[in-house]
Amino acid sequence: MVRFLAAGRGIRQFLDIGTGLPAPASTHQVAQAIAPDSRIVYVDNDPLVLVHARALLTSGPQGSCGYVEADLRNTSAVLAGATQTLDLTRPVAVLLLAVLHFLPGADDPAEVVAALTPRLAPGSFVVISHLTSDFAPGQVATGVEAYNALVPSPLVFRERPRRWQVHLQRPSRHPTVPVVVRRRVETRSATP
Repeated sequence: MVRFLAAGRGIRQFLDIGTGLPAPASTHQVAQAIAPDSRIVYVDNDPLVLVHARALLTSGPQGSCGYVEADLRNTSAVLAGATQTLDLTRPVAVLLLAVLHFLPGADDPAEVVAALTPRLAPGSFVVISHLTSDFAPGQVATGVEAYNALVPSPLVFRERPRRWQVHLQRPSRHPTVPVVVRRRVETRSATP
């Protein structure tokens, strides 16, 4: 998705919320490979994640990487921290990848998403991936039950999270929120 937004939509600012431990092909690596001047802010509420992020997620010289220790439910702290690196008057891609299913219903994940969007400039994107049982209900329920038995932060799967309203103008070619069930595979040529 980062590659698509950077190359196909010209996005140069990314707010990656719920980053988790650094992994290959992190947001800044993908975005800055396409546009070296890209600016990225990583947000997580785990201090250990941010220690690793600061050590491993370093920007190229033309771009910038910032790090914010905040809980995604505290949207004002997330956005205030992001403004140290990002210009919210210009388009931003907010990435909420595999994080909202850790919020219990009482924390109202849809409201969290809605609280992030009013400060975003026209042309911004909100990218959400969320555990769902729409395509394999039995297997997902079994997996969630097994996971929740082992960890203190339970997963919550919701029916139809794609119906959440995000208050951004949608591109006219895509009037509804698409459900992505297959990973986009990039083919790379052996020659430059």
